Amino acid sequence: MGMLRVGGCLALAFSLSFFFSCSVASPADGFLRCLLSAKIHSELVYTQSSTNFTDVLASTIRNTKFLTNATARPLCIVLDAKLVNADGDLLDRADMGEDLFWAIRGGGGGNFGIVLSWKIQLVQVPPTVAVFNIAKTVDEGAVGILARWQHVAPVLPSDLTIRVIVQGQQAMFQALYLGACDSLSTFLDERYFIKYELCLGSITCMW
Repeated sequence: MGMLRVGGCLALAFSLSFFFSCSVASPADGFLRCLLSAKIHSELVYTQSSTNFTDVLASTIRNTKFLTNATARPLCIVLDAKLVNADGDLLDRADMGEDLFWAIRGGGGGNFGIVLSWKIQLVQVPPTVAVFNIAKTVDEGAVGILARWQHVAPVLPSDLTIRVIVQGQQAMFQALYLGACDSLSTFLDERYFIKYELCLGSITCMW
């Protein structure tokens, strides 16, 4: 995987092995050489051999479980796509070739056309899931909870995902639990560290 830093902002440019749990031959090595030959300073491009690669990657990914092997990744689950290119041609995977197919799944940070549809391999989930939101303001300790969330979120059980959206002086913690709401309380009671670290208190499921 490689990343590009532009004007102090990080942009995901391309991926050499974009999703670590998949073993897939990729043309990305040639793409990386092409990028570096285009007079882009080498310090602007991060590859897996870069000493701070993981830190830079983590700062660009909102899903804190991204680096865990259990997380399904687009390179693994996207099987085909329909794309309209700049010439107006309608292309599927066979027509566009593996280079472009690799890029539209996250291997490149540019605009390669308009994707009309995806064919994906579904990830098994139960028929019922529970969703809940908890909002915390700065006065309610949002800063400290957010700091603890960064350590808790990557080690959450696979059937619970909690993300955070920060807007102004408020942090909104949004959770998805793979199970019914009536089993969520028991689930959290058995894993008390989650409620304690994130100060969850009582939870009301949205659905």
